[in-house]
Amino acid sequence: MNPLGFLVRTLKTDLNKWIVNLSLLAFGVAGVVCLRSLESQVASNVLSDARNIDMVAGARGSALQIIMSAVFQLDVPTGNITQQVLSDLKTNRGVKLAVPVSMGDSFSGFRVIGTTPDYLELFPAEFAGKDSQIFKSAFDAVLGAEVAASSKLRIGDTFVGSHGLGNGGEQHAQFPYKVVGILAATGGVVDRVILTPLESVWAVHEAQHHHAENESDDEAGGPHTSHHHHDEKDHDHDTIHANDRKITAVLIKFSSPLSAAIIPRMVNDRPDGVTAAVPAVELTRLTALFRGVAGLISGGAFLLIALSMLGFILGLYRALRERKRELASMRALGASRAALFSIVFGEGTLLSFSGAVLGVFLGHFLLWIVQLKFSLLGTRIDAWQFTMDDVLVAGAALTLGILISSLPAFSAGRINVIEALNEK
Repeated sequence: MNPLGFLVRTLKTDLNKWIVNLSLLAFGVAGVVCLRSLESQVASNVLSDARNIDMVAGARGSALQIIMSAVFQLDVPTGNITQQVLSDLKTNRGVKLAVPVSMGDSFSGFRVIGTTPDYLELFPAEFAGKDSQIFKSAFDAVLGAEVAASSKLRIGDTFVGSHGLGNGGEQHAQFPYKVVGILAATGGVVDRVILTPLESVWAVHEAQHHHAENESDDEAGGPHTSHHHHDEKDHDHDTIHANDRKITAVLIKFSSPLSAAIIPRMVNDRPDGVTAAVPAVELTRLTALFRGVAGLISGGAFLLIALSMLGFILGLYRALRERKRELASMRALGASRAALFSIVFGEGTLLSFSGAVLGVFLGHFLLWIVQLKFSLLGTRIDAWQFTMDDVLVAGAALTLGILISSLPAFSAGRINVIEALNEK
């Protein structure tokens, strides 16, 4: 029997056991590959979205929640703040850019963001097509690339938003938006939002509030007996809201590093209930938490690799013991020590290589499932982006397999032919 034939026969004989060991190695490598790729891409996307934002001013509450809602559009806002906060920040010499955002409506699951054209200074994106332009009037809308692709809306089309930040809210049919611009894909949060002037959001919610007040008056038998009285009420309502129009948050870029030490404290000390959330601080904490969880899962993945390697070496020694007479016969018939070494070594190396390669593809398949099922909370993930990390993980598994395979392989090369043939 030649060495290759002996190797094939050995694998066939212990096929079930080798499949178990191969699966353990593949899943171990897959876990490490998936987590490393996930961590790398998420960190890159998150840092990219927040790179131009030094601070976010929002209603009193969790700083992380403020950032996740106002910057990444993933959480619900902590509340609203007055325009005075925006005005004070804009006149502060330590602030280079202060961009308001106002939320409350959505379209097909995508958030409608009331803001100013400066929003695209913080989240840079090019316009797609020469007909696209920034919003100029109330109910002009600029669509992110993902919004446009999902809705099939084009320049000049109209749509109506729904109350709330998710699907299923009441539609504001009396306030249609007109698409005036579509942004090119960036891979960031701007792909998933609809931008419109602040006045659009205010108009929708003031009308909604007015409608609710009228319904309340009707239920209570409120005065609607004269046209004059109704006009007076509308006038009072408009005056109140013109003076009390609020925003959700302010995205801030500082003019100097010194501002980072002064302005957050100044904002937190305001008497009107404002929280200064610093993305660099909160994202560092979030990343540390993610890495801690990823480390635990990676530990489990490395345990699977270790168990698979233990299975390999035990399997190789078992195969060596069970076929010791065959190997001795081959040696007696003229096979060299190198040939016997190559049989056992080749078996372990082949299994290690197969497990490592299979693990890399399985890892990206797992990443694809994460991408499809969860969309990673809106973060764009390229499941099939192979990197040098994949090569390093697979290479480490293969190297470990080669080292482990060499131990029983050396034992095979040193078989005592006479003793082996005399064993019963």
